[in-house]
Amino acid sequence: MLDIKKTIESKIPSGSVVRLGGMTDCFQPIEEQVENTYKTIKLLNQKGIHYLIVTKSPIIASDKYLNVLDKNLAHIQISIATDNDTVLNATDNGVSFNRRKETIETLNSEGFDVCLRLAPFFYETCDFNIINNIDVDKCLVEFLRTKPSLENLLKGIVTFNDYTVKEGGYRHLPLDKKLNILEKLEFKELSVCDDVLEHYNYFKENVNFNKNDCCNLDLNIKKI
Repeated sequence: MLDIKKTIESKIPSGSVVRLGGMTDCFQPIEEQVENTYKTIKLLNQKGIHYLIVTKSPIIASDKYLNVLDKNLAHIQISIATDNDTVLNATDNGVSFNRRKETIETLNSEGFDVCLRLAPFFYETCDFNIINNIDVDKCLVEFLRTKPSLENLLKGIVTFNDYTVKEGGYRHLPLDKKLNILEKLEFKELSVCDDVLEHYNYFKENVNFNKNDCCNLDLNIKKI
């Protein structure tokens, strides 16, 4: 924590945005014991630094964290790859779909800048009626990118015949297929983050709610 405190105090200016949970979930179960994320949030609040938290954990919606999160600085994305718990159990060791849904809706009802993060989006396994009934305005989509090692892991869960676009060492869905999938989503503020440059540019200009930020963070909120 001393290194974190030093970095925040000396290297990150007020008004900046930092991301918590980029490489691993910052709300692992051990957080309830060591409170590193809790302490970091308090430091960021003190300096007026925005923070984007990406997590699958319901811990963030517990009273303890609802009380420390600053509504003018906190931006939260809850990751859900599918509403299918069998697929979730096979691909990550997070909580069930319903608990993630409850976490999103609790944060939304409390007035936080919260987003459903469909990433990596296992669209073939989804009931779009269930996804669309999550009570939140914002949705961010990251389509699955694949390579042979991942295909072996997801064999029987995902069909890879449509992943015909090759870029960056991965195979991706073609743009028209992605657009057909997006048409099934019914959220007020839809955004797509994509590794295929041509697709990213298309989404930026034609799909994303905020053309300048695919994460669609509200940096101007003023809540009491």
